[in-house]
Amino acid sequence: MRTMVGRLGLLSAALLLALLPATALAEGLSRTYKAPSRIATEVPAEYRWTGFYLGGGAGYLWSDGDAVVEKQAYSTEVESMWAAAFNRDNRFFLGELKAGYDVQIGGGLVAGVFGTWSPNALLGTSAIDDIYSVGGRIGYGGPKLLVYVGGAWVRMDAADVTLDGWAAMVGFERPLFNTQALNLTWGLEYKYQDVEGSSSVISSAEDVSHTVMGRLNFRLGGF
Repeated sequence: MRTMVGRLGLLSAALLLALLPATALAEGLSRTYKAPSRIATEVPAEYRWTGFYLGGGAGYLWSDGDAVVEKQAYSTEVESMWAAAFNRDNRFFLGELKAGYDVQIGGGLVAGVFGTWSPNALLGTSAIDDIYSVGGRIGYGGPKLLVYVGGAWVRMDAADVTLDGWAAMVGFERPLFNTQALNLTWGLEYKYQDVEGSSSVISSAEDVSHTVMGRLNFRLGGF
């Protein structure tokens, strides 16, 4: 009987020694093995719109302009130039540089300020030289989309007259790539603009325009 008990003890000990390496190996694998992380295919939910951004855009402007020229002081050639520049519809392509800062306040609400410059004098696309604006916008920003409305003060330089006025806009912006390395966004914007002014050459000038523009921004916030 004692012999049998001894044999059973030895057998149990042998089985225990045989199972220990397998148990340790399984435990080690369970500790060291990690499931491969799935490559992100969507913009992270923690994406935020707070931060500075720099960008550019290209679009198309069409307007209805009007000007009155002082005939007494200037020749018919000057009058004809302004008639061609303002007393007809202006339609041309334009570029724009933009810089701004947005803050995501909470609950998806986003507010920001911006400044723009359209260097038409460099592009040579129209009689209008440059267009500047400074304004603000407010909208809703989620992980994939920012929708906004905004307003701005506008200045337009055209030959011998400077026009000032206001603009209202509506648009959207969304991430271009799902990566933190290229924190780019793209968007579309419609803008309504109304400016007027005068100078020693021009008794009065007014320009009401519409612009549709595509944008590409590099954001310093975001991810």
